[in-house]
Amino acid sequence: MATTALGIAPDSSGAGVTPLTHRQIIRAHWANTGIVSGLNVSGRGDLTYSVGAGMAVCSRGDADGYTEAYWAGGQTPAVSATGSQPRIDCIWIRANDPTQGDADNHVVIGVTQGNASPTPSVPGVPAGATRIGIRLMPAHATSTSGSTMYRSATYAVPSGASLGRLAIARSTADYPIPEDKDSAGKMVYHQLLRIDFAVPTKRLVTVEWKASATVPSGSGDDANKPMGSYFMQIRLDAKVINDTPTTNPTVVGPCDEIMATRYSAPYTVSYDAEVNAGAHQVAVWVAGNADGLTYPVTIHGIHQLRVSDSGVAD
Repeated sequence: MATTALGIAPDSSGAGVTPLTHRQIIRAHWANTGIVSGLNVSGRGDLTYSVGAGMAVCSRGDADGYTEAYWAGGQTPAVSATGSQPRIDCIWIRANDPTQGDADNHVVIGVTQGNASPTPSVPGVPAGATRIGIRLMPAHATSTSGSTMYRSATYAVPSGASLGRLAIARSTADYPIPEDKDSAGKMVYHQLLRIDFAVPTKRLVTVEWKASATVPSGSGDDANKPMGSYFMQIRLDAKVINDTPTTNPTVVGPCDEIMATRYSAPYTVSYDAEVNAGAHQVAVWVAGNADGLTYPVTIHGIHQLRVSDSGVAD
């Protein structure tokens, strides 16, 4: 079927860009639906929520493309008061489409109330709607003023754009790395830092570990140049992503062996990995070199684990 490009005038019959073609072009500009700007949600002294001006990307499905919906600001429809248990409300935005059964072509704001419960869950939203606020209403609430943000809404990401730093964990506490072995004589790994992160689409991420390590001053012939090492694994969703094999028969799996002296110097290890849309977890696990020929190692001072987005994965 022939289509017309944006920027090209209709032909003599009046045929030009159809709404569906336009929505598919918009979809190509965005990696996912979500908030683009504004649309801040806050409670009020009544049973409505206040929604600031802003724009979001909405969709009724990939086959229908995306829309860019602007809201000038205002209040949502009223919700009900809560009883003896809390609930979660979802505030959303949607682009109405008369060709798909809607009463008009307006941008509308709405609220879906969740079920009251001691442990309430997040309710769904209507087809084509994009969440812009997820609010926890406390028990016995007669207005939304006491509501709090339960979880951040999703933001739309331009296709091909980087999300920058996704998560970071830092510690300044010294950590003497254990040098224990299991019953088979293999060195045991211990979790040192862990972080959780989420991405809206399939992405390429970079995981970076940076730390300083030292060994104590020794005695004897090597007193001026004591040495030690430790083994480090980066585990993404419980899978080791290090690609350096080890020849040490007491070390399990691929890892990086990091040298340490009595001088504290930072050492950085980074790996790239593809992750699917959704929530993920990454952790650093370490094992001391227990061969008996090297000094014990202590992670000294600041050490950190960072995950950064490197763009869309093919």
